[in-house]
Amino acid sequence: MRRARLPVPPSLAIAKTKSIASTLSISDSDFKASWQWLSHFMTRRGLQKMLLHGEGAEVDKNDPELLSALEELYSIIARYDPENVYNMDETRLFFRLLPKYSILMSNEDISSTRGKKKAKDRVSLIVCANTSGTHKIPCVMIGKPKEPTCIKDRH
Repeated sequence: MRRARLPVPPSLAIAKTKSIASTLSISDSDFKASWQWLSHFMTRRGLQKMLLHGEGAEVDKNDPELLSALEELYSIIARYDPENVYNMDETRLFFRLLPKYSILMSNEDISSTRGKKKAKDRVSLIVCANTSGTHKIPCVMIGKPKEPTCIKDRH
């Protein structure tokens, strides 16, 4: 019998464990399925946590040019009242993305386990608030248009 080899994220293992405990009428005071419990369980059973794909490079936080530019920016921001200084950021939400990690059985070979191609289904989220945190602008979601403006009327 062949297994599907789908990734099992640690959070799903914890959720399933809680579900099983509830089905067996085991109270929260008798058993807590936590991240620490999962870590100990994986150690006892010889399970491994594996990153399924790599991460992008990080910014060099010791770059003298970057540090100089940040100091200049901080001195400009310091002239304003924190109520009037806002920070806005954009992040992507991949709503069909498979997990990065999977739990492997002790008899499974790490070299034969692969991640899947990333799902491209995503939306952009915009978050914004002032420095003091007293004014938070409601989160904005930006989806994909049916017909992007750059190709409109070019059929």
